[in-house]
Amino acid sequence: MEIEVGKFYKDRSGRRVRIYCLDGDKDNEIRGAVIYGGEWVASTWNSNGDFMGRETKYDIVSEWEEPKKKVRLYAYLYNIDKTLNYLTKEINSVDYIRLPNLDQEIEE
Repeated sequence: MEIEVGKFYKDRSGRRVRIYCLDGDKDNEIRGAVIYGGEWVASTWNSNGDFMGRETKYDIVSEWEEPKKKVRLYAYLYNIDKTLNYLTKEINSVDYIRLPNLDQEIEE
């Protein structure tokens, strides 16, 4: 994998890594930051993306992919025609019977 300035990557623990320099010193050529405790924290890696020259949870392992957003669908049985309906919000209506065991989560 070729690491590039300005791109985001993922470390072995799943955290987001931002790269801002590829010409650091001999053992820490890659400079960037990781999200730690909700804030960006400066960090360095060698040219292979290894954090300490050996396998650690902080090694850069892949390009960053934004997590897919999940949408919860609530299952309801419509009393009038007995059809199953999936809605994106919960409702309180005498025309619908809630079926919580049929709820689903889908990727948007």
